[in-house]
Amino acid sequence: MRMKKGSWSSFLKLWVALCTVLLVWTPIPKAQAAVTQAGVVQNININDSANAAAWSLQYSLQPGDKQYGDRATTITTLPDPYYGWQWFQAAASSKNYTGSTLLSFQVLVKAQIYVAWDSRKTLPSWLSGWYDTGDDMVNSDSVRFRVYKKDVSANTNVALGNSSGGDSYTVIVKDLSPIGWAGYDALGQNGTTGGAGGAIVTATNQQELEAYANSADPLTIRVQGTISMSPWGYKVKVKSNKTIIGLGTNAALVYGGLEVTNNEKNVIIRNLTIKDSFQSWDGKLGDWDAITVQNGAHHVWIDRCTLTHMEDGLMDVVKGGDYVTLSNTVLSNHNKTIGIGTDGYANRPRVTIHHNFFNGTNQRNPRVNRADVHVFNNYYLNIGDYGITSHNDADVLVEGNYFKDSEDVTQIDLATLGDIVFTSDNIKDNCTGANDTRGSVFNPADYYSYIKDSASTVPANVLKTAGAGKIRK
Repeated sequence: MRMKKGSWSSFLKLWVALCTVLLVWTPIPKAQAAVTQAGVVQNININDSANAAAWSLQYSLQPGDKQYGDRATTITTLPDPYYGWQWFQAAASSKNYTGSTLLSFQVLVKAQIYVAWDSRKTLPSWLSGWYDTGDDMVNSDSVRFRVYKKDVSANTNVALGNSSGGDSYTVIVKDLSPIGWAGYDALGQNGTTGGAGGAIVTATNQQELEAYANSADPLTIRVQGTISMSPWGYKVKVKSNKTIIGLGTNAALVYGGLEVTNNEKNVIIRNLTIKDSFQSWDGKLGDWDAITVQNGAHHVWIDRCTLTHMEDGLMDVVKGGDYVTLSNTVLSNHNKTIGIGTDGYANRPRVTIHHNFFNGTNQRNPRVNRADVHVFNNYYLNIGDYGITSHNDADVLVEGNYFKDSEDVTQIDLATLGDIVFTSDNIKDNCTGANDTRGSVFNPADYYSYIKDSASTVPANVLKTAGAGKIRK
């Protein structure tokens, strides 16, 4: 068929118009892909959409971890300061990304951000101003990564550039302040910062520990090795503005514990095992808790500790103690685990309990008396008598926890009624007995931000992060 004169010109115009329409209406691929938020990190975006599926946010960095989601390379040398913190497992293929921002995220709390940068490549302008720690991380390909640090405040948005063609960098996030009630500004205290800004000292015996803990100055007290307390059950009193942190994997207090009392405030206890003041299963021979917060003491953060086999409680917040967070801690081999609140005191203690491992703790996990308590993302295993109980006008929110092989996961004291809400996202695995719920409770989100993991991931996440020795310093 022959076209009439001018038909070719008309056809070409029509073809150009059609192509223009197709170009206008062709969907443009989304440039950003989100990684699941967790811990203290949220609003995560990987701008390398082609390789975003290989990225993930991980708990508790350790040697032997795969550095990349798309390569078998592992981390072989990891300096002590970086053990145990949240980190991004990157895509090795993201080394080829050339956009200005590869990774962005927001931190919920005050934190230190570390970038382990391929030492073979010139430092990029976006890392200028970051502190050179002098530390090197090494992987199984024998590539050295120099670690750079930046301090950021809560709710900071962090944006990191590309890898300049070097091997993909590793990002580590170290939380310096707590999620939950211990991070809440109240009673003249802005969150819980411990001994920040003060001197760093080391205690190797009870006398040194007590002298430092009773100092009026802000201090970070490093506990080295095992300290045997005397007399049996003795508790060192800790004054305000202190961080007590165990060094390495074997820092421990044996036969005694710690006490924050008499309106002292702003105390952090981390990476410490406290154990073995046990005398009787009913706990009535001595008030020898692992950690006691009482008599108006407030803003105490207990994190990444192991508390076991003590007389009376593992952690008690009583007699006016307030604004406490217990996180990433192992509580085991004990009868009366946690008591919160005391009859006859005007205040309502506020306590957050998250990402802890309750292993064979018989009862009081916790027992809550006229207090506001938030219990989320904990792993309960082999609870023999009961899990969590509420009485005397207490408010207890229980959400996103995993209960396994346990009895009576929640109870209400019928004699002195309290409220307890057990949300539908908790998981019970081979549990029997009561699962009480009653009334309505406070909303933690009205007071602080937090990220709740899916309960199905809680056992694996908690076992990786909880307990002393997961961090080193």
